[in-house]
Amino acid sequence: MSTIAVLGLGLMGASFAAALHDADESLDILGWDAQAYPLARALERGHISRAAASLEDALREADVLVLAMYVRGILDLLALAGPLLKPDALVLDLGSTKARIVQAMNEL
Repeated sequence: MSTIAVLGLGLMGASFAAALHDADESLDILGWDAQAYPLARALERGHISRAAASLEDALREADVLVLAMYVRGILDLLALAGPLLKPDALVLDLGSTKARIVQAMNEL
Protein backbone atom coordinates (compact mmCIF):
# COMPACT_ATOMS: atom_id res chain seq x y z
CA MET A 1 0.00 0.00 0.00
CA SER A 2 1.21 3.49 -0.76
CA THR A 3 1.69 6.06 1.96
CA ILE A 4 0.33 9.50 1.16
CA ALA A 5 2.01 12.11 3.34
CA VAL A 6 0.19 15.42 3.68
CA LEU A 7 2.52 18.08 5.05
CA GLY A 8 0.63 21.10 6.33
CA LEU A 9 -2.79 20.47 7.84
CA GLY A 10 -4.34 23.90 7.66
CA LEU A 11 -7.45 24.56 5.60
CA MET A 12 -6.09 23.24 2.29
CA GLY A 13 -4.10 20.28 3.62
CA ALA A 14 -6.79 19.07 6.01
CA SER A 15 -9.46 19.43 3.31
CA PHE A 16 -7.30 17.48 0.85
CA ALA A 17 -6.65 14.74 3.43
CA ALA A 18 -10.36 14.58 4.27
CA ALA A 19 -11.28 14.20 0.59
CA LEU A 20 -8.73 11.39 0.20
CA HIS A 21 -10.10 9.66 3.29
CA ASP A 22 -13.69 10.06 2.10
CA ALA A 23 -12.74 8.60 -1.30
CA ASP A 24 -11.04 5.54 0.21
CA GLU A 25 -10.94 4.92 3.96
CA SER A 26 -8.27 2.24 3.52
CA LEU A 27 -5.64 4.75 2.34
CA ASP A 28 -2.59 5.22 4.55
CA ILE A 29 -2.63 9.00 5.01
CA LEU A 30 0.29 10.23 7.07
CA GLY A 31 0.04 13.77 8.41
CA TRP A 32 2.53 16.33 9.63
CA ASP A 33 2.24 19.97 10.63
CA ALA A 34 4.67 22.33 12.33
CA GLN A 35 1.91 23.19 14.82
CA ALA A 36 0.44 20.64 17.24
CA TYR A 37 -3.19 21.81 17.03
CA PRO A 38 -3.86 21.20 13.30
CA LEU A 39 -2.20 17.80 13.51
CA ALA A 40 -4.27 16.78 16.55
CA ARG A 41 -7.45 18.06 14.91
CA ALA A 42 -6.80 16.11 11.70
CA LEU A 43 -6.25 12.94 13.74
CA GLU A 44 -9.34 13.57 15.87
CA ARG A 45 -11.52 14.07 12.80
CA GLY A 46 -10.11 11.00 11.05
CA HIS A 47 -8.72 12.99 8.12
CA ILE A 48 -5.35 11.27 8.51
CA SER A 49 -4.53 7.69 9.50
CA ARG A 50 -1.59 8.64 11.67
CA ALA A 51 0.80 11.42 12.58
CA ALA A 52 4.42 11.41 11.49
CA ALA A 53 6.91 11.34 14.35
CA SER A 54 8.90 14.04 12.56
CA LEU A 55 9.07 15.93 9.28
CA GLU A 56 12.02 13.79 8.23
CA ASP A 57 10.08 10.58 8.94
CA ALA A 58 7.18 11.84 6.83
CA LEU A 59 9.54 12.56 3.94
CA ARG A 60 11.19 9.13 4.19
CA GLU A 61 7.86 7.25 4.30
CA ALA A 62 6.04 9.09 1.54
CA ASP A 63 5.21 7.34 -1.69
CA VAL A 64 3.09 10.39 -2.52
CA LEU A 65 4.04 13.69 -0.91
CA VAL A 66 1.49 16.51 -0.79
CA LEU A 67 2.90 19.90 0.18
CA ALA A 68 0.07 22.02 1.56
CA MET A 69 1.66 25.15 2.93
CA TYR A 70 2.58 28.66 1.91
CA VAL A 71 4.92 28.93 -1.09
CA ARG A 72 8.04 29.90 0.90
CA GLY A 73 7.46 26.89 3.16
CA ILE A 74 7.16 24.61 0.12
CA LEU A 75 10.42 25.96 -1.28
CA ASP A 76 12.22 25.52 2.04
CA LEU A 77 10.86 22.01 2.42
CA LEU A 78 11.87 20.98 -1.09
CA ALA A 79 15.45 21.94 -0.30
CA LEU A 80 15.36 19.53 2.65
CA ALA A 81 13.33 16.79 0.96
CA GLY A 82 15.58 15.75 -1.92
CA PRO A 83 17.95 13.39 -0.10
CA LEU A 84 15.18 11.96 2.11
CA LEU A 85 12.54 11.09 -0.49
CA LYS A 86 12.16 7.66 -2.03
CA PRO A 87 13.57 7.71 -5.59
CA ASP A 88 10.14 7.11 -7.14
CA ALA A 89 8.10 9.36 -4.83
CA LEU A 90 5.45 11.52 -6.44
CA VAL A 91 5.55 15.12 -5.18
CA LEU A 92 2.49 17.39 -5.44
CA ASP A 93 1.90 20.87 -4.09
CA LEU A 94 -1.11 22.99 -3.29
CA GLY A 95 0.82 26.25 -3.56
CA SER A 96 -0.71 29.27 -5.20
CA THR A 97 2.15 29.95 -7.62
CA LYS A 98 4.14 27.53 -9.72
CA ALA A 99 7.24 28.96 -11.42
CA ARG A 100 9.55 28.87 -8.38
CA ILE A 101 8.05 25.64 -7.07
CA VAL A 102 8.50 23.86 -10.40
CA GLN A 103 12.07 25.10 -10.60
CA ALA A 104 12.77 23.75 -7.09
CA MET A 105 11.11 20.42 -7.90
CA ASN A 106 13.21 20.06 -11.04
CA GLU A 107 16.31 20.45 -8.86
CA LEU A 108 15.32 17.40 -6.80
